[in-house]
Amino acid sequence: MDSSGRWFAFIRFTGVKYASDMEARLQGISCMGRILMINIAKFERKEINKNKREVPAARRFQEVQRAPNDAWRDGRTFAIVAAGFPSLPPPQPPTLSSSPIQLRSCTFMEYWLKSELTLVGEVRSYTHLTSLPDSIFNREDGRYKAKYLGGLKIGIRFRNPSDVRNFMEDKEFWRLWFKWIDRGDKVDIKEDRIAWLKVVGLPIHLWDEGNLRAITRKLGVISKSMEISMSKIDVSYMKICVITTSLKRISEEIIVAVDNRIFKIGVYKIDDDWKPFSTHNYDNDSEYEDEDDEDAISNTMIVDDENKSDDMRETLEEGEIDSEFDSERVPGS
Repeated sequence: MDSSGRWFAFIRFTGVKYASDMEARLQGISCMGRILMINIAKFERKEINKNKREVPAARRFQEVQRAPNDAWRDGRTFAIVAAGFPSLPPPQPPTLSSSPIQLRSCTFMEYWLKSELTLVGEVRSYTHLTSLPDSIFNREDGRYKAKYLGGLKIGIRFRNPSDVRNFMEDKEFWRLWFKWIDRGDKVDIKEDRIAWLKVVGLPIHLWDEGNLRAITRKLGVISKSMEISMSKIDVSYMKICVITTSLKRISEEIIVAVDNRIFKIGVYKIDDDWKPFSTHNYDNDSEYEDEDDEDAISNTMIVDDENKSDDMRETLEEGEIDSEFDSERVPGS
């Protein structure tokens, strides 16, 4: 198309002696019902240079390797593609806003963990974690003791190598509780934790284990089996136990879709007062047990019967028996 918006084409004729006569004879030719305008080019075609120059290797055409997903664009810049790099260069390390705090690597707990007398294992679920038998948690004969390492992992310290060997050989026993178990110096412990999540905003007709797993999939792995019981009174929320690697407090709005309808679900962490090995007593929890005992038993003063005042007599709660109670006063005694 020329500057005036008309389409044109070039036709080259050979052996023409009288160009003006040929132009006059071609006038009036039509194509698809339209009369063509005929004129002769004002400039002769330049001769093709037959002396070809050698193109430098750097400027030669190079076939670009396609991305693995068969896409033309994969995030690489033009400079990276032209240089022939098949993939993106490694990202630069993140810049720190402040210098990190330097910590010691040689600690007592590292010695405890990497010792040949220590085994590390991952229990099968949250339920297994809170109901370990005494034979795993704390042997009365002192052969080994367990520590909670976070997530679903437990460390067990043994007295001597023979106890370690005997425990590992009894696979039928420990496989009932553990997914795997190995020496502490061979295990790469990932920093994960148990978190209790509260799911709100899910309509009651969408309560389903598959739906709840889909909602929490990006936040963690469900560790405790979910039982959607019809006897549940409060169905405004669902409480789920997950294993997560996130160090931040979870509080998310998740967009879900069902039957071409899109809405939001709220998922946030709640504080749950749980303890590993909950069926066992802790050495450091004795103070809490004392407090419970104080709440359960009233402090009753014992005084002589003659010196008892009315106020002191009223200190006896219902069902309590006076230490100097005379059994002979009871009918039928």
